[in-house]
Amino acid sequence: MRVGPDRVAEVSAFDVPPSAEVGQVLDTLELEVQRQILQTKARQMAAERLAAERFDPAVFSTLGGSLDEMLARPVVGERYLIERLLGARHNMVLAAQYKTGKTTMGVNLIKSLADGAPFLGHKVMSWEGRVAWWNGEMDDQDFHDYVRPLKVKNPKRVQLLHLRGRPVSILDPHSAEMVVKHLRDNEIGFWGVDSWRRFCAWNGVNENDNEAVERLTTRVDEIKERSGCDVFAAIAHTPRAAMEEGEERARGAAALDDWVDARWVLTKNRDGDRFLAVTGRGVGLEETKLEFNPATYRLTLGEGNRRTAVNETLRLGVSMALKGAPDGLLTGELADVVKVPRQKSGALKPVLEALIDDRSVTVESAPRNGKRYRWNG
Repeated sequence: MRVGPDRVAEVSAFDVPPSAEVGQVLDTLELEVQRQILQTKARQMAAERLAAERFDPAVFSTLGGSLDEMLARPVVGERYLIERLLGARHNMVLAAQYKTGKTTMGVNLIKSLADGAPFLGHKVMSWEGRVAWWNGEMDDQDFHDYVRPLKVKNPKRVQLLHLRGRPVSILDPHSAEMVVKHLRDNEIGFWGVDSWRRFCAWNGVNENDNEAVERLTTRVDEIKERSGCDVFAAIAHTPRAAMEEGEERARGAAALDDWVDARWVLTKNRDGDRFLAVTGRGVGLEETKLEFNPATYRLTLGEGNRRTAVNETLRLGVSMALKGAPDGLLTGELADVVKVPRQKSGALKPVLEALIDDRSVTVESAPRNGKRYRWNG
């Protein structure tokens, strides 16, 4: 193969270091590799020693037993804190879309727990202790504006901490001790945090990092155990990107969703209606519409879900469209009037079938296997 003059010049100009310099570079590289190895081993050893410090052999020996012994033990206390919605010793996350009413849901929960009042029609079981609520999202006066209309009868059962701009780290051993003491001294049975994103930031945790989130949730469980606090709850955001209906979850690491015992998901539709669904260990609520009383700030369960709400909106639109069309409308024409894309006109089928069943609408054949719908009356 021929090499032109320019290529010869390029090759000859390449600066090849003497063998002595190559050896020096390799020695330096090896030293850096060894340093990195030592750092990695040091981190691993530090983590193992910290874990060993938290391990108590005396407690460990009392935690287990044979299955027959376990089953023979009497059930102590209530199974639920809120019947069918929240267990008596659960970790819970309320995941909600942006500006869906997370704080309103939170203060309604505070009201029910403090006063023993039903929460969304579900019984709050008799429980001892107080509510701790760590507000990291709002100005204290703004938060008080949410609480005041609820007229909490037992405000002394609620311990508020307004922490926006005042971060609390529980991963730091000294700070963790202070939190344990705070929860124990104030007889806290329910520990609520708004929001999970702020909680992670306070602790230097990336909410998308599974390993870091696991460290944080493990510390929460340790603090609960040592302080006597029964329930932890955090308000979290769902991703801003659209999610499949019914598949919504808290934003970030899957480790959070794996850890919680109860998942509350708060959503809203285009009309601004809110809906709540609950899943988890021994708890459950099918997605149900929420009703809000602006005078009392109380939430109650309504009827239906997002799908039935869409159908009701379509039913109203279809009825108005057909009433205004004496000659009736073809399926595609009807879809255009109610602003449903023609390729999704199948969404009209259950609505039209219901109107036909109650004899509000009649259907007749049209050319090209089409259908024409007319309003009766």
